[in-house]
Amino acid sequence: MGSIVEERIMGPGDAARVFRRCIQRGEVDGLLVLGLDGARAVTGIALNPTHRALATVKVWELVDLAAELDACSLVLARFPRGGKRAPSVYEAHAFIDLAERAARAHVLLLDCIVMRAHQWWSLAERARAAGTVADAAK
Repeated sequence: MGSIVEERIMGPGDAARVFRRCIQRGEVDGLLVLGLDGARAVTGIALNPTHRALATVKVWELVDLAAELDACSLVLARFPRGGKRAPSVYEAHAFIDLAERAARAHVLLLDCIVMRAHQWWSLAERARAAGTVADAAK
């Protein structure tokens, strides 16, 4: 995965592209996590196989992942099975709640990309569009 580490994540499309490269060989159970440095270059990639939903992620786990990846910020990816429906408002709220709790622990959670088949959605963008948050991912 040498070329992945050279990526800069300037938006959700960049993150989705890196996550796609990570899963070329099959399905993912759990959350994929990108660690980013201050310039948004990828510092590392981790799999958290414990969680399939954001509502169950604990802030201390994000703190540990950020430290392990030597990261200033994180981007998560979920790979739900099933149809091609867009993420729900509940999922956007769960992301905002987790991002706010992570920020209190000094972890910047930039986004969570939900990937289904060949489509992807940014929960940070969906939350902003729904008026859930002024600007959680900046």
